[in-house]
Amino acid sequence: MYSDGSAAGVANARQLQGKELSYNNIVDLQAAWDLAQEFDVPVCAIIKHTNPCGVATGQTLAEAYKRAWNATRFRPFGGVIGVNRPVDSVAAEEMHKLFLEVIAAPTFDEAAATKLPPRRICACGSRFGK
Repeated sequence: MYSDGSAAGVANARQLQGKELSYNNIVDLQAAWDLAQEFDVPVCAIIKHTNPCGVATGQTLAEAYKRAWNATRFRPFGGVIGVNRPVDSVAAEEMHKLFLEVIAAPTFDEAAATKLPPRRICACGSRFGK
């Protein structure tokens, strides 16, 4: 895996918790992260086995997640999420309701990280927060 030197993105991510990422996790994580970075508004992209399962925007990250999940209520189970905003406790509370393999965000606030164990969470940095 190579970095573009920007210090952001999956190649430069810090895994904050959870077991080691598999090859499939990394591929899905890159797809979810890249898709989320295409938006200027809060967005949640859910990918599973290289297929988008749900993508949505919202006024808040929690709203974007709920909309993405509602796009397809069963396929996201065990999927990978990429978002373009820091995960706060409200968004983390929603994400905690479903088993997710990996969650990638620019950052996670302290309260959010405690609501997500034992999920794999990765801080990838972005223009919206490091």
